[in-house]
Parts: sequence; structure tokens; C-alpha cells
Amino acid sequence: MDFVTEYNVEHATIDKEIDKRNKKIITQVMKELTFKQQEILYLKFTKGFSYIEISEIIGIDHNSVRKQVYRAIKKIRENPVFNVHANIIFFMLYPRLS
Repeated sequence: MDFVTEYNVEHATIDKEIDKRNKKIITQVMKELTFKQQEILYLKFTKGFSYIEISEIIGIDHNSVRKQVYRAIKKIRENPVFNVHANIIFFMLYPRLS
């Protein structure tokens, strides 16, 4: 029983460190985006809004929203931090898939 308790404590500590590192990476990558791009990605991938819904919220054409999402994702993919930690960032940005 002690082994299970020890493992759980160690596992929880490791998970906290990984979460902390992941948040730091995400923050670093997201800083490269404009506020509008950050907002659009949040609405699209965290809240699950459609392009049309986002366009109504932000007050721009839905095609502009699509372009902003495309450009933001492209910028993230081109970021060297993303290349090193691609899987982490992917699953943090797309929580609905995990």
C-alpha cells in the first residue's frame, strides 16, 4: 500500500511540473499572436464557436475569421518552440480532441 501512495504522490508532483512547463510553452507561443488572433483561437477551439458565431461576436466578416485562424495556426507552427513541443501544444490548443 505504501508503494501505491508513494507512486501517486510522485505522479501528482510530476504532473504538476509537466502542467507548469506546458503552460509556460503555450504562453510563450501565444505571445507571438495578436490579441485578436488569441481571442479568435480561444472562441474557436476552447468555446467551440463556428466562424459565423465568432464573426458576430468580434464584428468582422466570417471569411476574415477563417483567415485569422489560418494565419494564427501557421504562425504557431512556424514557431521554434512549437516544433520542439508540437504534441503538447496541439493537445493544449485542441482540448476537445483529447
